[in-house]
Amino acid sequence: MKYILLTIIMLSAYLAQGAVGIFQTYINYNIGAIGNYRAGTFNADGAPTFDGFDLGTLTSFTLNGGEVKSWKNSGGDVTGAQMYYRIYDTATVGGVFTELTLPFGADLGGGDQRWDETAAGINLLNCLAPGRYYLEVYWRITTNEGDVYDSNSGLNHRTKFTVVGAATSNGTGNWSNPTTWSSLPNNNDLIEILENDTVYVDMDDTIAGIVNHGTIIFNGSETLTILTSPTGCGAAYGFVNHGELDAANGTIIFDGNATVSGTLSFHNVTMKGTVDFGGMATVLDTFTICSGNVNINPPLYGPASTLNYATGDPTGAPYGRYLEWDGTAVPHNVVFTNGTYVDIPNGAPNVDRPLTGDFVLDSGGIFMYDMDHSIIADGNVIIRKEGRLYQGTIVGGDIYVKKDLILEEGGVYFANNRMVLFNGSDYQRIRVIGNTSFTGSNKFSFLDIEHTGPGVLVETEIEVEDDVRFRGGQFILTDHNFTFTETGFVDITDVPSDGSNIVTTGSGEVRKIYSTLGAFTFPLGDSTGTKEYSPVTVDLNSGTFGAGHYMAAQVFNSKHVNNPNNTHYLNRYWVVHENNISGFDYDIQCLYKDADLIGTETLMREIKSDDGGASWTDLGAINDAANLIDAFGLTNFSIFTAGANVVLPLDNGVKASLQQADLESKINAFVTEQQLHFYANQLEEGPIKLQLFDVAGRLIYQEENYLEQSHYETVIPLAMYAEQVLLLNVKTANRNWSKKLKN
Repeated sequence: MKYILLTIIMLSAYLAQGAVGIFQTYINYNIGAIGNYRAGTFNADGAPTFDGFDLGTLTSFTLNGGEVKSWKNSGGDVTGAQMYYRIYDTATVGGVFTELTLPFGADLGGGDQRWDETAAGINLLNCLAPGRYYLEVYWRITTNEGDVYDSNSGLNHRTKFTVVGAATSNGTGNWSNPTTWSSLPNNNDLIEILENDTVYVDMDDTIAGIVNHGTIIFNGSETLTILTSPTGCGAAYGFVNHGELDAANGTIIFDGNATVSGTLSFHNVTMKGTVDFGGMATVLDTFTICSGNVNINPPLYGPASTLNYATGDPTGAPYGRYLEWDGTAVPHNVVFTNGTYVDIPNGAPNVDRPLTGDFVLDSGGIFMYDMDHSIIADGNVIIRKEGRLYQGTIVGGDIYVKKDLILEEGGVYFANNRMVLFNGSDYQRIRVIGNTSFTGSNKFSFLDIEHTGPGVLVETEIEVEDDVRFRGGQFILTDHNFTFTETGFVDITDVPSDGSNIVTTGSGEVRKIYSTLGAFTFPLGDSTGTKEYSPVTVDLNSGTFGAGHYMAAQVFNSKHVNNPNNTHYLNRYWVVHENNISGFDYDIQCLYKDADLIGTETLMREIKSDDGGASWTDLGAINDAANLIDAFGLTNFSIFTAGANVVLPLDNGVKASLQQADLESKINAFVTEQQLHFYANQLEEGPIKLQLFDVAGRLIYQEENYLEQSHYETVIPLAMYAEQVLLLNVKTANRNWSKKLKN
């Protein structure tokens, strides 16, 4: 028998309508060798009443059919008859009725007719687990004047019966003790624990299912294996709980299809088939999926729970994730073991996947997903040896991590153009175990920081091939490097700030691999005392890139130990150098803070050292209007800072600054209606470069030209920039000029 648990609301019940009606109704069943009749609304021919009767405990129950006797006159006509029945647990609400047709039986004379079925042979106990049940029925005739019912005024007729398991508890005792049971459980037995009985699970056992009206207590780490339901029963067997369960450290294995009902707190559960957890079952420790799926009613998860995918061969078809982790069923940890290959879109709803603990790729586990929702881990994301994490290609398919991101040697991380976002509130770490790093094939695509605590400690070499977004918090480099690859850049929307940047506290440096000549702003900062953003922009005007080339920069919030100035100096310095770039010529701008000024700013000179501070070169007066150390046309990379009273030989940068006054008399720049107007007269023939920097020292506009005549003018639109202070730098063949502007 198959029935669906839905509720039917009967129309108003009656036995007669116009010229048609019902005058007797019966149900025909066997609970032994002899057939039995029970009557509906009428006590038909002396048959006992069906409604409210208790058939007792049954070992067999066969529905043979039923009978309706109808009448008609004055043009009325009865065209058919049916009986409807359903069976449901007395603790639940009844579902949909099953229709049983009652064929025409005989004319009884005077318009009376009999409609009956006596050989249906329906086994009503098939697939029923032990428990207390109702059999509920009503009858109907179809007529030319509409349907007529015997439905007990819409309440229907029902009788009660009981099904017991093959092994029923016989009091309180240990599972292994024969005296605890009516008969000791066998593999195919349905186990029933009766009310007021307590059974202590002290052994491993295999059974067909459990119905618990009493108390089940696991003594320790015992295992109960529940077999697949009988053929044709769907998921009828499993674990039905109307009592108490103390799982201790025990394990329930569903070795096939099963249904769980009632309020339950499992310790460990292993699934090897399709399981319906009923919506009220909680897994306190580990839910292991070996095969099958949860396509309805996933389990609830306890605060220390683990969802463990352990489905096997990673070279086979991926496991199609279902509802066991659907955004509302939220496990603590999620772990992939035993060579499991899980593909999120394969059968899964497209929603965010939150978890309150760690996300772990372990023992050859493979996780890949291609969806526009994220994995949101409140703990660590760990890729162990032979574990593989593949992010998808669809925008939004990102990973959020509140603790550490850890890669073990032999593990694989493939970003596939998606983002990792750090959003913790305590120290987080990007770290590795063994000889590996987040570089090369393991490099990041998009890296995002939205950290509200002390920062993210970078404890390994990392590379970023797309953009880095600074929404809050700092990446803190120790002795490892943070590299922007040829295509890596700083996001233009979520830009660095005093509270969000990259801190170079040790030997680690921020590196940029150039694809072409041009400018790159290194998003440097510090966390010494107040968090501060202090970038350096390096604009390569010329140079040849060799194998493995890069530019590197660091900033330190302190006076350089070899700075010869003790009264007027900058309490900050930058270290900039190149690797395998030859024949270069560059401009540089280093942004300092007012708090870095010790002494009088107007007395300070820009100074650089190419030999670690043994000697210093004067680059001219500090650019106090824009808080910049800026120099142009340099051919060596150095330490940059500021100080006063440095008497050193003049280099090309100093000569250029001495010609500043002469250049100022020949050029003019001003802002009107969100446009920058620039004019120059009586300049020597040669190249001219205009550069516009924002308040953070980032290059936001540049144009280059060649002066064949002495006059040059241009208009630069400023509408795309928010109202702010801008710095204009002009560079000719051997002279430089800068002016602070208000947009």
